Amino acid sequence: MTPVLAPRLDVGERARQERLRRRAELGTLSSWHRREEPNAAESSRVYRAFGLLRVDGTDRTPEEVARGIADIVRSHVPHRIEEGNSP
Repeated sequence: MTPVLAPRLDVGERARQERLRRRAELGTLSSWHRREEPNAAESSRVYRAFGLLRVDGTDRTPEEVARGIADIVRSHVPHRIEEGNSP
């Protein structure tokens, strides 16, 4: 199965740093953060090269981002799957 659409979640650098600062204060930074943070710029460059659809989460709540992704998927999928029905 080939995906019809592949989103790439993104956020502005200031917002990213603020979110990381809050997580550090709460002690909720993941082990992934410690491994990835030194390579964040390179990882971003590589992900951009894949040509994935960018979804910007800057100044948006997780719920707003999820709604935005759902709207994008609905607009790109050739048919809509009604609730409770399979394709």
